[in-house]
This record gives sequence, C-alpha cells and structure tokens, in this order.
Amino acid sequence: MSHSSAIGSPKGFPILRKPPIVEATFQMNFALKPSLTEETARTFVHEHFPDFKYKETLYSESIEVKKKTVQEPPETITHQQNWIGVRFANGNRVITIFSDGFAFGILKPYPSDASFYSELSSMSKLFQERYAGMPVTRLGLRYINRFAVDGPEHTPDKLFVTSTFPTGGLGDPLKFLYQDVFRDKETGVVVVSNRLYPSNGADTPHVTKALLDIDASLTPNQVLEEDAFANAVSSLRAAVNKTFFGSVQDAIISELS
Repeated sequence: MSHSSAIGSPKGFPILRKPPIVEATFQMNFALKPSLTEETARTFVHEHFPDFKYKETLYSESIEVKKKTVQEPPETITHQQNWIGVRFANGNRVITIFSDGFAFGILKPYPSDASFYSELSSMSKLFQERYAGMPVTRLGLRYINRFAVDGPEHTPDKLFVTSTFPTGGLGDPLKFLYQDVFRDKETGVVVVSNRLYPSNGADTPHVTKALLDIDASLTPNQVLEEDAFANAVSSLRAAVNKTFFGSVQDAIISELS
C-alpha cells in the first residue's frame, strides 16, 4: 500500500512557541484474527524499530470466585493474568504493541507537529501494510497539556473558558476535575476532555497548575485506504485543536504564543 496522502494540518489556529504538551499519543486498533502475541510484537519492533528497547509488559488481571451460596466460603479462587501489550522506548518516544494494534507516543519535550505526524505516518504505514484488508476498529489521538502559570491571580476561570464549581462565598476551589464529552456531527469524532485543577504545592505557592487532557477518537469498523486514513487522522487533529483553543483563555494562549 502506498502512503502518499498527507495528514492535513488544521487551519486557523495559532502556532504556540511554548506548547504545554507533556504527552501526545496516537493509537490504532484492528479487528485482528489471530491477535498479536508478545513474541510477534517483539519481533516486529526488533525488525522495524531497532532503536526502541523493551520497557515493560502489560497485563490485565482477573479474579474468579466460585461458591455454591453467598454465605458459604468460596470453593475456588482463580487469579489470571492476560497479556494485553508490550512497551518499547527510545528516549522520549514510546511504542506500545497491543494484541490488536499499536500506540505511538512522544513525551515532553514535544518536538513539533511536523515531526510527530511524520513519524506517525511512517509507523502507521507499516501496520497498515502488515494488516492490509483488516478493518480498523478504533483510531485515537490524545494530548495531555500541563499548565504552570506564574501568579496567584490565575484562578480556574482565568485559565479555562468554562470552569464549573460552587460559588456563594465558598472561595476559590482547591481542586476540581471537570469532564466534557461531545461528538462532532460532521466527522463523527468523539472527544473526551478533562480539566484537572490540582492544588498548588507548598514549594510553589505562587504558581497555578492545571492539566487539560484531550482524547479524540473514531470507530470506523472498516478497512481504511490511504486517503481515508489521512482524512480520519486530520479530523482527529482538528478536533483536538478545536477543543484546546476553545477551552483555554485567550490571555493564556497569548503567554504561550
């Protein structure tokens, strides 16, 4: 499969000189039969990404309790570990191979959109070539942004466009977590946006800290050719940008620009 279609860059958004990104991750899942194993995952990474070294193996755990009645002690307790993925790292770049797909992430310092999406395009091409004809069940793009703004005047309403918390003489919140979930009617992209406002540490009493975690996803459930894939990722990218710039106050954007 050729991969000439470029992932489009959203128009109309400012370029930030100091992006607050601490992690950017793209994930792609397929309807694989049979599913990947840890051995095939390690071989794939070793062949195609030799600079990435093994970091950790991921498991899910389940406990099954069998008993005749609620009152009686259990007859058997079964603890089971199921392999779900394996993670590799090369500096601040991380590849996770799951039983049904992969994730590619970059931790801070975030290089640039051009670098991230160039690497992402090359990596996704390899998976799409290997699993040609397999339906894509999910595409996900997640950006975690951390704000550390000097000045005690940066209360939540000064950081974020909408901050919901009790008023009426209770004072400013020490902590809050606010979540928005919405769906773009035109593209079908679902966005989960979490705004976390933790309390300031004793060592930095005059620094306001906050997180903006944006997770955009699509569930195509079909085979994606190169143009469809590029358009889908472009839609995810646009949704992330709309959410970020629609959530953060203009004054903060100006400080980051």
